[in-house]
Amino acid sequence: DIINHSFYADMLVAVNNKNNSIVARGPYSGYVIGMCSVMDGAVRFTRGRTRQNTANADAVFNLLDLYHAQKEETFSIGVITPYTGQVSLLKARFIERDYDSDFQYRVRIGTVHTFQGSECDVIIFDMVDCSRFEKGKKSYFGRIYAGEQGEQLLNVAISRARHKLIVVCDPEYLEKCPGGIITSKTQTIFNRLLNF
Repeated sequence: DIINHSFYADMLVAVNNKNNSIVARGPYSGYVIGMCSVMDGAVRFTRGRTRQNTANADAVFNLLDLYHAQKEETFSIGVITPYTGQVSLLKARFIERDYDSDFQYRVRIGTVHTFQGSECDVIIFDMVDCSRFEKGKKSYFGRIYAGEQGEQLLNVAISRARHKLIVVCDPEYLEKCPGGIITSKTQTIFNRLLNF
């Protein structure tokens, strides 16, 4: 429903089955979309000029730990982020975790672009960008969220989830959208997400 109006002229038929076992259980029990609020994050640039956010990574692993504790389940989980730097951070931490081999097999971590054309039962979308840089300056959205490219990125990220989408972000930052590069369509999608 979030992308239906903006991208598909309301031609999609969205079916939300809240009785689905994946939707029914936590985190965000009974909701197909959950907002994981990270207010203390800071963006840092890597040597390759991509972005990382360790507070967001911590939040992602809190979610993965909750899913790992549900040992009887076998559904797939995708962790998506726009930045290759955040993918590297998440993959390094994933290797360090003491997850069993079955859970490791069920989790896939990658950029939004690597998920194009595929789906997972649960998608955790780590937006990375937040209200400040590590050096103390006010942050701004990365160019990856700009213009039609940013719209397409959001479309792909949000539509990869079969049953549940969890967005890891700083909601106040989404509300303000600094930098002037976000299109009105992207702003509309952010506003829709903020209602969850």
